[in-house]
Amino acid sequence: MVVIDKPVTAKKNEDFKGAPPCLVTLASQGFPEGSRNMALFQLGIYLRERFPEKLEEKLDYYNSKYFKPPLPSREVLTIFKQVEDKKYFYRCEEPMFKTVCEKIKCQSQKFGVGNSATNEIMGLKKWVSDNPVYELTHNGKVIILTVDQLSSHSEYRKQCIAQANESPRPMAPAIWADMVDALLKNMQEDDFIQLPGEVTAKGSVF
Repeated sequence: MVVIDKPVTAKKNEDFKGAPPCLVTLASQGFPEGSRNMALFQLGIYLRERFPEKLEEKLDYYNSKYFKPPLPSREVLTIFKQVEDKKYFYRCEEPMFKTVCEKIKCQSQKFGVGNSATNEIMGLKKWVSDNPVYELTHNGKVIILTVDQLSSHSEYRKQCIAQANESPRPMAPAIWADMVDALLKNMQEDDFIQLPGEVTAKGSVF
């Protein structure tokens, strides 16, 4: 078993910002013996998406930091040549990744897979009043939504265009429903903001 010194979480470790959850989980657990080449390949896809201009440098860094012992330089170079070719993408069906796959969560990560692979959707807050309003962070930009706009991805896309000048790709209703459900379940106590019944998150009066 390859061991790292401290548990890895996406929130606490900038190395895995916006990464597929499977990579965060496996890095925290330690990559199984004999899986390092495949693990570094998967990391390489993530690094290519996040650091396209520094891919080779970052591969060396992650190899030395997260693999003990690190892979030999010649193997890292081989992996680099593979992952820099954009015809290669995440190998989600590999058993080591499939067993810890969180597909819905991965679709909400900036460097994850699926319809929202280029978008980071996070930080759901609810402005509690007689007519509740929601705040959601899309690629670092705050979007204000009604219940109807949050529940419909087509309406959400319209608000991204209007408020963030971005147009996310269309998404199947069932996938969006699961993503919203996960965001709702992850809300903490301080994500609920109490407001007078007649006031909205934008400060307007109903």
